[in-house]
Amino acid sequence: PHTSEGWSSRGIQRRVKEMLEDVLKTVKADKTRIYLTGVSMGGNGAWSFATNFPNYFAAVAPVCGFGSEEVAENIEAGALKNTPVWNFHGANDVVVPCSASDSIVALAKENNVDVKYTRYERSPPPPGYASYDGHASWMQAYSEKALWDWFLTKSKDIAT
Repeated sequence: PHTSEGWSSRGIQRRVKEMLEDVLKTVKADKTRIYLTGVSMGGNGAWSFATNFPNYFAAVAPVCGFGSEEVAENIEAGALKNTPVWNFHGANDVVVPCSASDSIVALAKENNVDVKYTRYERSPPPPGYASYDGHASWMQAYSEKALWDWFLTKSKDIAT
């Protein structure tokens, strides 16, 4: 889903979680393999959602995102101690500076989070947005077979 409110709002996150739980009640799915990813504002949402609901996801892959102060506090409190993260970002991103990922990944590592980080030297702009150079690192990340293979190696009993 898309939002103009941002993904850090507890209200938005609660509604998305309720929606996901409704889907899981009606669709045959492996509840030990719930994965989370998001792009840009959604990358921030992935960090935020994962730290607010730390026992819900088997693995998380934020892309060209950033972490808020609340995310940092949650990481320091151990929220992701059992949730692996693979973060992606383009070094040349002019929309969300790569330093945003550098900082949150460094904090995660300092707090013993199982975190991987792919920092692309050069990422393209999104199609039709030439002035957003470097922001479409999702085109590279989601094309990596290794990401999908990595997801499939991760599972956990979720607390719904």
